[in-house]
Amino acid sequence: MARKTKAELVAEAQERRAMREAQEFAAYPSLLMSVLERVNNQYDWKLSVAEELFVVSNPYSSSYDKKEYRMTYAYNPASQENLEDLASMLYDLEEAQREAKRQSAVKAEAQRKVRELLNDEERQLLGL
Repeated sequence: MARKTKAELVAEAQERRAMREAQEFAAYPSLLMSVLERVNNQYDWKLSVAEELFVVSNPYSSSYDKKEYRMTYAYNPASQENLEDLASMLYDLEEAQREAKRQSAVKAEAQRKVRELLNDEERQLLGL
């Protein structure tokens, strides 16, 4: 197998980057609308339009992680990065909510089992 020259490697990297940007460009409008819909419907965050930008901010976050996400309607690399950051943060929040809901369900099931298996005196003696 022949080794590739540096120029060939650089050309391949540029081609991969161009393909990735083309995919991001094509997917950007639907991802933007999906993320904005999630922000608007699931969270009490501030969503506004200013200077031809969609601006999303969480007024309830602590000062160290308070961030505004500014995105244009049309694709550009900076907006893509902000959109990916926001989508990632929403995913993390939704994952935490799912875990809290799962733990609550496990706790409710455990309490149901305790009520079913133990009488009032036994539960009182065990501090349950």
